[in-house]
Amino acid sequence: MYVRKKDNRSGTVSVVVVSKQSGVYKEIKNFGTSSDTTTIEKFVQQGSAWIRRQEALPDMFDQYEREKAERETVEYFFNHIENHYQTTKKYICRFLFLYY
Repeated sequence: MYVRKKDNRSGTVSVVVVSKQSGVYKEIKNFGTSSDTTTIEKFVQQGSAWIRRQEALPDMFDQYEREKAERETVEYFFNHIENHYQTTKKYICRFLFLYY
């Protein structure tokens, strides 16, 4: 994918992201049309940034943080289940001992 400036019949320039597959250009995203050079350059920068975001690899540090948070949540959950089990067992034993 790359950014292409396409001249129109009206004298304006369209900025689009295109992809070439099997010798055929395919317009992926249109970022705007203008005759002003500063606006056109702004569209080109937006298109380049969009391509970088689309082609970016997943950030391994974000994935690590998500997995760490999941592990901590699961550990917290199971620890509290065990605590509830022990507390319940203690109350049942007290009840049985006091009333029987």
